[in-house]
Amino acid sequence: MDDQTTPTPLFIVATTQEAVRVDGMGYTVVDVAGEDPAQVAVNLAQRPEVSTAIVVLDDQTAQVWAGALESAGVPYTVADSGEYAEAFAAVDDAALSECLRRDYQSAAELDQVAQAEATAKALSKAHVHDTMSVAMEIYGLDQSCVRERMSTGLDNLDKACGGGLPEGGLTVIGAGSSSGKTTLCNQMADTIAASGTHVLFVTIEQSRHELVAKSLSRMMRLTPKAHGGYYVASATHITSAKDREKWPSDKTDALLNCCARYTQDVAPRMHYFEMDGQPTMADIRRAYEAVRTSARRAGSKKNPVLFIDYLQLMRAKDDRMTDRKAVDVNVMELRQLAREMATSVVVISSINRASYTEGADMSAFKESGTIEFSSDLALVLQPRDFGNKTKSKSEKEARDKAREAMAEHKGKAHRECEIVVLKNRGGAMPKDPVPLMFDAMCNLFACDGSAPQDKNNSGDGMPKYL
Repeated sequence: MDDQTTPTPLFIVATTQEAVRVDGMGYTVVDVAGEDPAQVAVNLAQRPEVSTAIVVLDDQTAQVWAGALESAGVPYTVADSGEYAEAFAAVDDAALSECLRRDYQSAAELDQVAQAEATAKALSKAHVHDTMSVAMEIYGLDQSCVRERMSTGLDNLDKACGGGLPEGGLTVIGAGSSSGKTTLCNQMADTIAASGTHVLFVTIEQSRHELVAKSLSRMMRLTPKAHGGYYVASATHITSAKDREKWPSDKTDALLNCCARYTQDVAPRMHYFEMDGQPTMADIRRAYEAVRTSARRAGSKKNPVLFIDYLQLMRAKDDRMTDRKAVDVNVMELRQLAREMATSVVVISSINRASYTEGADMSAFKESGTIEFSSDLALVLQPRDFGNKTKSKSEKEARDKAREAMAEHKGKAHRECEIVVLKNRGGAMPKDPVPLMFDAMCNLFACDGSAPQDKNNSGDGMPKYL
């Protein structure tokens, strides 16, 4: 090729013989025989003397080269291969000269705007973005850059997390078995759905009937009786015909009222995803896209919030992966989904056995070091003051104390517990754990130990949608 300082178009032809004829007429040319389109395109992008490429190839080959040039940011046009075939076949070079002159002149008219557009398109395709307008988008609170916090419905937890669950971020909630982590997320999801945002709740162990029964149990607990007090009905009682036969009429009426309120306030935006077997990340993405489309058609401007119960039960994308690798990959893909959709993704995680005796820290999350780096908000739910209750000089005594404390905690209907904030990306870390009360029978978490019993059904720390 001629080393020119003035930008000039370049012809891409199929054979050496064609290249010789084009070169002989004084045009810059590339013979594609034996060449790698992607590598040639990259090389052309680095040559300032090449302004645009004219692809003189058959349809299939031209498509491959056009894609390579586009990815590299080289402006191009595809010539009429049939017309060129006739020109190359002609004995007289007049026909070929006319094709070259016409297309050269046409390509030369591509100005700097076309060059800039081609470069921008290539950068965007490679997921490389400039920041020309970002500062003004931030100033103008453009929808693509605004990140809010989503209320959990528990005021002191929101405060500890800097306002709630981060939009565009991944929240991981860890806890031991039967500690109430599913109930806590179920309560948060109901609050978000009632506030007007759609929710997709991926449930792998429990059915949607069990989870909705928890919601109704919680609503019953916060329904005041006519003469003081409140209704107590576990999820099991609600779904048992035998138990409900023994209920007085006012309690049955209260359940009907709760069903109506749930159907009106929560259900229109609450979506449960359950399938036979363990879902992969691809399954969850498909379900999320379906809910997102449904939410858009219903007029929602915000993408749905995603809850997953729970991380270790998600299937690996490749069955050959170890459990640890599968968890790490799924965590990274969940965070990518949160960023991509500018929404909150909340995933429940089991914790390792050491945390049962030593209290919560970042090593608590089972089978994954990626959680420490990929999560935006990392929380652990545990019995109140658990770390101090299990302190001991010997490891065996610590284990014994932990078992005793955990058994005592789970044996209570009203449990004092706490949430330890282990990570809060971009926010302040609270000095102390967040104290909560858990009414295990009625599936209710509250900010303090006082349950609302007055006729107005008010009380600090109660879920707002109730």
